[in-house]
Amino acid sequence: MKKYEEVRKEIKNILSEKRFYHSQCVEERCVEFAKIYNADTKKARLVGIAHDIAKEMPDEEKIKILKEKNIEITEIEKEYPGLLHGKVGAILAKEKFDFDEEMLDAIANHTKGTANMSLLSEILFVADSCGADRKYEGTKETYELAKRNIKAAVIRCMDRTIIERIEKQKTIDPKTLEARNEYIKESQKSSL
Repeated sequence: MKKYEEVRKEIKNILSEKRFYHSQCVEERCVEFAKIYNADTKKARLVGIAHDIAKEMPDEEKIKILKEKNIEITEIEKEYPGLLHGKVGAILAKEKFDFDEEMLDAIANHTKGTANMSLLSEILFVADSCGADRKYEGTKETYELAKRNIKAAVIRCMDRTIIERIEKQKTIDPKTLEARNEYIKESQKSSL
């Protein structure tokens, strides 16, 4: 696996200034949450800075990479190819930086989430929503919640995505709904 300094330099060369700043903000939150939850801070730092490696890549190129790798593109992803940057980002992180499977899963799932995410995936998923650069309504509350209960923050992030999609009258990825339902079930079990 490449060292942080090498990864950071390569990411800085790939992304626009604005997107790189976002990645730095996510990295900062990832490290903070990793410390709170006793996760691997080195991995958290790396996935935070690298998570959007494919974000600014043209949609056609993302689709081409996934087809070459025989990775499924869902109907929702065909409709909104911007969602593909997580899957493509994981491929690039493997090829360029030799990230391990846990790190690749975190990058692949940071846009929509999935059921039963690892702690590292949860950290990145939430950090992406509440970095210092985010100005959405409720961002500060999500950040504060994440410092106390990362799983509750995952649910809140999924809720916000679902509500936003409804308000914009856009389709909702079934994977996000499935993931949210699983997290809700788990939270109800743990509160018994």
